[in-house]
Amino acid sequence: MSIYYFENENGTFFSEDGKRRFIRLSGKEAYAYIREHKTEDVYFVQTVTDETEEGEKVFVEVPKSSVSVYRSGTYHAQYLSKMRKKKRYRLVSLYHPTEDGDGTAVVDKYGDDGHSVEDAVIREIDLEILRRALKTLTDEELKIVRSLYLDDDPMSERQLSKELGVSQKTVNNWKRRVLDKLKKYF
Repeated sequence: MSIYYFENENGTFFSEDGKRRFIRLSGKEAYAYIREHKTEDVYFVQTVTDETEEGEKVFVEVPKSSVSVYRSGTYHAQYLSKMRKKKRYRLVSLYHPTEDGDGTAVVDKYGDDGHSVEDAVIREIDLEILRRALKTLTDEELKIVRSLYLDDDPMSERQLSKELGVSQKTVNNWKRRVLDKLKKYF
């Protein structure tokens, strides 16, 4: 059985915010009401209420502008469900303990330092990508990156060229090639 809630100023059912009133009709009553009272297109969203019985479908009239918002949320939920089934990603809760077994949540680890959790997660993802990229470098390329960028006291190209016994232009060319190789990951 399908139940429809139509927006009506004399309705006895209220929206959660109390700003909209609805009447409740089912089956043939609902279709008759549409033919008699609704002159323009009517849009409904299927929902579940506390009073919904098993096998019962409940539809609520919504403004046309709300339909696209509802559909995009529904499509997003369907996409997430599909991806979960394909095991292409996993959801990480900000409020439940992490899988590493230390019993802390992502919010506990990143939430109080003045940075947003989103920024912390993005930073962790970027660092993981950087780690993967650095693993693709040869020992010589890694030495160049460490010397020029990662050491506590980074060298200049000139200092590195003296240490390696090559020209500064050669070090510059090596550096450019290494950076081009790393840029493929970002």
